[in-house]
Amino acid sequence: MPPFIVPMLLGGVAAAPSIKWTNPATHFTFSGGDKVGTFDNNASPFHLISTTSKTTGKWYAEVTATVSGGAFSVVVIGFSEPSYNSGSYLGVDSLGFGFYNGGGTITNNAFTGAETFATGDVIGIACDATAGTMWWAKNNTWLTSGNPATGANPRCTGTPGAARSVNMSFTGGTGTQTATLAATLAYAAPSGFTPW
Repeated sequence: MPPFIVPMLLGGVAAAPSIKWTNPATHFTFSGGDKVGTFDNNASPFHLISTTSKTTGKWYAEVTATVSGGAFSVVVIGFSEPSYNSGSYLGVDSLGFGFYNGGGTITNNAFTGAETFATGDVIGIACDATAGTMWWAKNNTWLTSGNPATGANPRCTGTPGAARSVNMSFTGGTGTQTATLAATLAYAAPSGFTPW
C-alpha cells in the first residue's frame, strides 16, 4: 500500500485565518465568532480593530463590506499603528492606512489613486510588518500593480516593526452595513504571506 500523503496547498490557503474583531466596539454588534461586525449607521466615524497586531512577519487577510437596504457613506479598510486617531476615519493621520470606498488609499489625510470598492467586493490586505509596507487588492487584483510576494509597489509604508492591526472605519450610511473578516480565504495569500 502506498504511503499516505497529505496534500499541501500553496500560498497560505491551507491555514484558516484566526483574525477576529475586538468585541465590544462602540456602535457595532457582533456575530460569526466576532468575524462579522454590524454598524448602527452613526453619523460619526467608528472603528473595528483586530484582536491581534503584528510587529514582524508577512500577513494577509480579507475583508468584505456589505450593505443591504441602503448605501455606504464613508468606509475605509486597512491598518493602524498604536495611538492612531480613532476619533476620525481611518487614514486621517500618519498612523492610519486605508482603502476608501469613494476612491483611493489614504494616509496622513492624503489620497493616492482613485480606485473604488462596493458592497460585496473582497478586499485583500497584505502587510510586511517587519518592513512596514502595505498592499490592497480588490477581488484579487492588487492596486498599482502591487506585488506583495516580491515587495513591489506597496501602496503605503508605515513605521517598520510597529504593532500594526487590521482596522476598518464606518461613517454614516443607511441600511444594514457589515464588515466580515474571511473565515476561509477567497483567494490565495501572496507567496510568503501567512493568513492573519
